[in-house]
Amino acid sequence: MSWKLVRPVALCVALTIPAVFLRLGAVHPAVVLGLVVFGTAVVASSFLLAWAAEAARVDISGPLAIAILAVIAVLPEYAVDLYFAYTAGHNPDYVQYAAANMTGSNRLLLGLGWPVVVLTALWVASRRSGRSVRELVLDSGYRVELGFLLIASLVAFAVPVSGQISLILGFALLGFFVFYLWKASRAGTSEPELVGPAARIGALPARGRRLLVAGLFLFAAAVIVAAAEPFANALITAGTQLGIDRFLLVQWVAPLASESPEFIVAILFAVHGKGADAIGTLISSKVNQWTLLVGSLPVAYLAGGGATALTLDPRQVEEFLLTATQTLLGVAALLTLRFPRWLAFTLLGLFAVQYALPGQEGRYVLCAIYAVIAVAALAGNRRHILATLTAPFRRTPHGPQAGAAVPLPTAAGSRSTTAVRTHQPATASTQHNARAPAKVTAPAQPAVLRVPGRSLVLVAGLPGAGKTTLMRTLRPDRTLRISDSDQLRTAVLRLMPRRTRYGLIRPAAPLLHRASVLWLSLGRSPAVVVHLPATSARLRRAVTTLARLSRRTAHIVWLDAAPADAREGQRTRGRMITDRSFGRHARRAERTSQQILAGRLGEGWITTLRLDRPAARHGLHIEINDQPRVNGK
Repeated sequence: MSWKLVRPVALCVALTIPAVFLRLGAVHPAVVLGLVVFGTAVVASSFLLAWAAEAARVDISGPLAIAILAVIAVLPEYAVDLYFAYTAGHNPDYVQYAAANMTGSNRLLLGLGWPVVVLTALWVASRRSGRSVRELVLDSGYRVELGFLLIASLVAFAVPVSGQISLILGFALLGFFVFYLWKASRAGTSEPELVGPAARIGALPARGRRLLVAGLFLFAAAVIVAAAEPFANALITAGTQLGIDRFLLVQWVAPLASESPEFIVAILFAVHGKGADAIGTLISSKVNQWTLLVGSLPVAYLAGGGATALTLDPRQVEEFLLTATQTLLGVAALLTLRFPRWLAFTLLGLFAVQYALPGQEGRYVLCAIYAVIAVAALAGNRRHILATLTAPFRRTPHGPQAGAAVPLPTAAGSRSTTAVRTHQPATASTQHNARAPAKVTAPAQPAVLRVPGRSLVLVAGLPGAGKTTLMRTLRPDRTLRISDSDQLRTAVLRLMPRRTRYGLIRPAAPLLHRASVLWLSLGRSPAVVVHLPATSARLRRAVTTLARLSRRTAHIVWLDAAPADAREGQRTRGRMITDRSFGRHARRAERTSQQILAGRLGEGWITTLRLDRPAARHGLHIEINDQPRVNGK
């Protein structure tokens, strides 16, 4: 075990020792000392728990296991909040604190955590690319979590309206959380990417890693459970002795202690260029808070001897309303799966303003500001509202698994059609009999496409899906000709005066490209590869018609990329198309992908090869006339 791993783990364990001794010895220290000692133990245990939960993903596969580990990681926050709710059941003085920690941690996560992570990720992306990056693009899979969060935030308005969290609402939210876990179990997963001490734990031999993870779980959980009660009581007593608002101490100091490890892990992801993963983790935490945590409060209150509804005082009603409107704004602005820089600054600014407006009127003013901006965002993103609300309830597609080659139906007498979709670092594809699905055995190799002589191969997909990346792995010669719009544009610009802008020749570029496709197709080269988006069925039919007229067989390589990933690809290459045009391409591409998966593409294609963006990075292996020919790495 390396010193780089021993040092942080040993430090956190050492920071918990004073609290352990105080609890075991039943010693009651001075209030401020107890607050520091038990608060430090909660923070240190939170770090141990976060590292163990991340490292456990190496051994516990599957999204459901990951979701359960995420719940374990937020145990510190839940322990403090549920203690207040449980105690309020038999001690009315604690009712005012029952939801304080929840509203504070919720607003802290969205008002501070989201903006800091996004701004860090944008700064890192700008430094790496050498140009200003103004928004963070999320993967399309996060629409499901946004759907859960949107529904939960809308349901949350029932609490300030009724002034209570009823047991029925609690059970409904807990059931919704169970549904969220079930939905997570149906989704695909990828290899975990760890950072910091979690990565060093994950790199240990299997036996040692599992023992260490189990030990950290047990030790950290025991310390948190032991420290939650004295820490919570110390917060209240310290507020009384120091003349500080006890509600504010419970609302902000406890969440800072429990949320800090999650913030730091998310920021580390952002620093390593994984901003979308970082903000996605924080979105999942918001779902946990609005479902599991809020739903558990009336249950804990009832278990402590309270009624079937946790009645909130006016201050907590205001705080709940403010938290719900803040969440609604965050979700409404993310409906397009893009987190712009202005949203980060807006959330951060409004989070800071709440400390300048601490009174009742100030809270209602902030609620109104959040609500107005949220309504404006919902109006601007109204096309995505229905898709987001229904995302949690749509069936998870049962398409090809990662790394699986799935043959599709083909016309009689033709070669088989193969589709590949993967979330692994690379893929390969080979042709198989149409009735014999096969697994890819060489995932690090380029994808394979076998074509006869006189073939026309179309590389198609969303703009930004990775077509250019794939085309660059092909090496043209006398047997293989390539018509790539990007290469053609570069060649034309070289012939123009040095400072000629592309905008001057843009109207002529499509015509030159089409002319190049026609010229090469009518030529004698055994294989011609052309690069077009071809999301339109009409354009694909034009290509198959050209193939027939030039006496060639038609083959299509379809790059299947999520719209958010394709948008990010456009930003990386430095050329963006308008939202309206891209939306049209995205709708057509989704229909095309569904047709390919169902084997209904038709249109005269002899072979269909379906790849995703990671697969495209590993190139294309083409065989002509059954003679091996390698193009690529």
